Amino acid sequence: VACGSLWTVSKNGCIREYALSHDPESIEFRSQFWEHTAQINDCTTSQCCDFFAGDQSKISGVRHRAKLLSCSDDRTVRVWNIDLKRCDAIIQPFSHRSATMRSLAVSDHHIYVGASDGCVYVYSATSKTRRLANKKKKRIGVEAIFPLEIELQCGRTVVSVIRTSKSKNNTLYHSQLFVASWDATLRIWAIPKSNLDFRLIYTLSQHTDRITALHISTNYIITASDDSSIRFYGRYHHDYDNIFVERTLHVGGRVKCLALAHAPSPQYSGVLSYGLSDGTVGVHPYGPSL
Repeated sequence: VACGSLWTVSKNGCIREYALSHDPESIEFRSQFWEHTAQINDCTTSQCCDFFAGDQSKISGVRHRAKLLSCSDDRTVRVWNIDLKRCDAIIQPFSHRSATMRSLAVSDHHIYVGASDGCVYVYSATSKTRRLANKKKKRIGVEAIFPLEIELQCGRTVVSVIRTSKSKNNTLYHSQLFVASWDATLRIWAIPKSNLDFRLIYTLSQHTDRITALHISTNYIITASDDSSIRFYGRYHHDYDNIFVERTLHVGGRVKCLALAHAPSPQYSGVLSYGLSDGTVGVHPYGPSL
């Protein structure tokens, strides 16, 4: 959901936009994009990034709406202008192993692209570069707008989910990058503030099959897997980050997606919803503590 619309992606390479309303029966089809030539695996928006490189123009001092980013088995990442309904840029990560692009995330300064060979490509989202080689050469075309900064190797299997989150610690690393893979491992990287010194700080491998979904909240990391379990990790227990499994929920089927509705106040429970491979949707309440 972005900019008042619901966006869906499909195996035939199409992105569809639906207008949202207060009445679920009044959701209407609005537009569609057909430029991808293979299955679309993920999409995200740039609305969390105030200085997105593809969004330089202003109207009465207010920036345009967020951009939409999509990645596909055609090995491209496309940046879409939601207002003008067009593709503004095509990013083509180079892979020696002909990897396809499987997952996306956007932070304040970077675009993260997860590939089928375990590589995470980190691009600048602001057109500014921290990489010395980029500063020394003349950048043209897409490279001038979204320069490649660094590649992070996260195993050798498909990068299924990427998420970013702010850290409570006021250090040189003000954010964290969460990378889940088909090798049943969740890797957590510290995102540097001013350089490209990404540091791998945690490797969590409690799952026994591929991780398919990931949710990051203020106090918990929630992972879902084809091993029929959902695992809850506590994030903060001391003055430093101390992550460990607080609870494992066995749901009796391969979990494919997660959604979390936060509690309106501490005395009420939130709701965790999950979808299984057989089409079943489960709903699990949770409170301030697990």
